Amino acid sequence: MHSLDLGTLQVDEPWILRGANASALSNKNPENKRRDLIVLSALIEYPGVGLILFETGCTQNIDVVRCTITLSGPPCANCAVDNIPCEMKTRKRRRNTDILPAISDPGTQENPMSLEQTPPATRLCTSQSESPHWDTSGLAKDCEPSRWGSMTDAVHLSPDHSQQAHNASSATSSRDTIVVGHNTDESDIGVAFDAEADVPRQNDHQDEVETPPIANATSAWAETLEEHESDGNRVPFYPGDRRGPAFVIDICKPQRSTDSNHSFVAMPSLESLQPEEIEYLRWKGCFSLPPRPLQEALIKAYFHHAHSFEPVLDPQDFFCAYSKGQLSLLLLWSVFMCAATFVEDSLFFVNLFESPLTFKRHAFQRAKTLYDADYEKNKVTLIQSVFLMGHFYADAEDRLGPWHWNGIAISLSHTIGIHMLTSPARNGIRPLWRRIWWCIYYREVWLSMGQGRPMRISLDHCSTPMPGLYDTSPSCSPEYQHYAPEELGILFGIWLKLIEVTRIMGRILSLNYTIKGARPSRAIIERDENEIRANWIHDGNNDQSPVLASHVYQYRLHTQAAIIALYRPFLHEAPDGVPDDEQDGWKEFANSKLRTAAAHATHAINCMMAEDLIKFSQTIAVLTISPPIQIHLLEMASSKSLSNKLAKHNLALCLLALDEMRKSYVSADAAYKLFDRARIMVEKSLGEDAVVSRDLVAAANSSREAQGIETSEWLDDSTPVGHEFASVGLFSALWMPFANLIPDESLESSF
Repeated sequence: MHSLDLGTLQVDEPWILRGANASALSNKNPENKRRDLIVLSALIEYPGVGLILFETGCTQNIDVVRCTITLSGPPCANCAVDNIPCEMKTRKRRRNTDILPAISDPGTQENPMSLEQTPPATRLCTSQSESPHWDTSGLAKDCEPSRWGSMTDAVHLSPDHSQQAHNASSATSSRDTIVVGHNTDESDIGVAFDAEADVPRQNDHQDEVETPPIANATSAWAETLEEHESDGNRVPFYPGDRRGPAFVIDICKPQRSTDSNHSFVAMPSLESLQPEEIEYLRWKGCFSLPPRPLQEALIKAYFHHAHSFEPVLDPQDFFCAYSKGQLSLLLLWSVFMCAATFVEDSLFFVNLFESPLTFKRHAFQRAKTLYDADYEKNKVTLIQSVFLMGHFYADAEDRLGPWHWNGIAISLSHTIGIHMLTSPARNGIRPLWRRIWWCIYYREVWLSMGQGRPMRISLDHCSTPMPGLYDTSPSCSPEYQHYAPEELGILFGIWLKLIEVTRIMGRILSLNYTIKGARPSRAIIERDENEIRANWIHDGNNDQSPVLASHVYQYRLHTQAAIIALYRPFLHEAPDGVPDDEQDGWKEFANSKLRTAAAHATHAINCMMAEDLIKFSQTIAVLTISPPIQIHLLEMASSKSLSNKLAKHNLALCLLALDEMRKSYVSADAAYKLFDRARIMVEKSLGEDAVVSRDLVAAANSSREAQGIETSEWLDDSTPVGHEFASVGLFSALWMPFANLIPDESLESSF
């Protein structure tokens, strides 16, 4: 074994590199020795960096050792020593693929419950036009013990893909590369594969014109003037409206046939994931899918219960990609996370998960890891994925919760103009986009209502038309029919009504809850209520399926919550234009509307519990059940004995439903703790008021006996003194149920 003499520092040569150019570091020239020492010091500071004898770094040092420009920036250590210009090499514009080399024998069979796994060769694509794919032959991680084994019953790689993976693996293994700190024995060495193994070398194509990545990334705005049509090499891009650079389009093309600014521009240069990034994703379990039975159950549950409420996917496209093993991993984990609520607990128990909630957390963590790694390149798929990730509630700070992810979905939608679709749509723009946008709007409206936050979407700045029957999902092929419910057409009709109610709800929030806006008139309030009731769904037959019944009941929760949101601001003030002598009567009218809506919502909840349908509740149900609970709490404070008892009964029923939903949703647990704590506070307040009232009555009787005063003033059955003032702040806070989701546990001792 040779050693390098760097002054007093002795380093074994194989520890640094292997290959024909090893003599480059053993030269005794003082300048070379100084260069070696600088490079070695960089490697010691960054021990995870290996030495690669290929095109890496600046133009001057690609053939000796790995350039340090990626660590320290220009000039690199070598160029600084040689006192020569340091210029970063540019890459050719191309479409990259990441090829994972074969790490183990694909034929290895093992129990799905095994904690030790050996994944087969897998091909991952990161092109923009075609999302990164997973392969049904089993994407199992090899760096982390897992509860899942490789899927031995799945479809294997096609011959073409297998040959590509084999070629990439062979090319990688032939490189003279070694990671610092690894054993140099040939059989134990860990080869650091290059994600660009299948890309031709630059010196083999000297005649090609290279496009710097920065130039390619900034050309999209200029390409919008050319109105290219969609094809496999172009991606959607929206330059905005006339407020921004898109005004140039009107200047250059005043006679254009459409007002749409949607464009399809050349695919930008894509950076492949680095080997260490791929390995990190593998270590985090992103490539380790659940066993086939659990996958099938999750996908079927998604299309039976989640898809019909928020149809952001195209079923036919999804099933085709899934059957071919070409579905985006990010999208797949997001679907698994949403569907876990509707799968039997036993399927999770056999896979060593305590509950569906535990599995949801694992699926969310894998999806978030893929998102953070910028794994998904297709913009539409990315929007679908982050929208579904918003169904997971992380914590009270909501840093990674529904509000956060729906905001990302809104922002990404703006970048490709989903909010500004026109009719008829341009070639390449699918009806699916319209459904995606209105699903995002649906969640934004109900999150805004439930969390007391301003909406981030204004329909005044959107032109995407409302969805209609023409937006219905295409029927699935016969081989996929078992995944979808039989009443898919009816369920889609319910979704259309739900979007209409949501549009009205958004208008209510914009008019009735603005800080600086004028109060609506009675005519506007009556119009909104009539439009909500025009979308009412009447009772169906008694033999309707559980899927359809759960959708109908949850739809009614939405409509009653919208009516409560409509009248709630007028408990203490009258609408615009109401005379002073009619304001008290209007407040009583609003109070009656609120009690009726809360009673109808509670009836729907009661039916769901009686028919064992609470387990099919959507995440938004936690928000739609909150307004009725608030009204019941308000009624509990009533001085009328019968109203108080009825409110307690209805509140207990709603809390029982929330308690059942806690098994599936963290947000339900937070809401339950809030409202249960509020119930305790109201009951405590009522108890204290009752004691004060009894003392006052006793004192009055004593006074009358002593002084002989006969009066009926002490028999006045008005609201107990001080209760109205003590309750106002409480109910004002309860209208925003998730402002402080989990009260301080230290308060429990005071109740």
